[in-house]
Amino acid sequence: HDGPISIPEDFTVQGHLSIERCSGPIRFSAKMRVEHIIRVYQCASFDGFTRDIACSKLLISECPNFKYLPTFDKTASYDIDINDCRGLTQIIDPIMTGGDVYILRCDNLASLPNNSSMRSLNLNDCAALSSLPANMFTRSLYITGCRNLIGKNSEDWCRIYSAKHTNEVAIL
Repeated sequence: HDGPISIPEDFTVQGHLSIERCSGPIRFSAKMRVEHIIRVYQCASFDGFTRDIACSKLLISECPNFKYLPTFDKTASYDIDINDCRGLTQIIDPIMTGGDVYILRCDNLASLPNNSSMRSLNLNDCAALSSLPANMFTRSLYITGCRNLIGKNSEDWCRIYSAKHTNEVAIL
């Protein structure tokens, strides 16, 4: 799709919403609800969400200008999967979910928000990430190929090892 895509106000989808290979801007309305998965794939001009959304899983893949995560209902459990989004440099708002968070090959991601809580955090090939957030609560942490994190023996690791509810840490 080459033109702009606008999702209307109070938009609800009973299943999945998938937006793929769009070159025009995408604007999500307020109060958008998707029962299961929101997937945005290979949308060059998609820069993120300016509104709150509700879904059980958010997949953002190969969107080079993606910068902004939506705000989610803090009482809901949802999964987030972001990969190959080089425009993502930081996540500002705390991630509060009972689900899993996967951030893969986001080369320019330099920081994660403090006071975040999730079931597991999986970081893979995030080259610019050089520290971990304060007050992060997760049961499992997996770090692979994040060259600025691997090999650190700083206060970051003390924070993670002493974090409440962290049962498993894998650094490869």
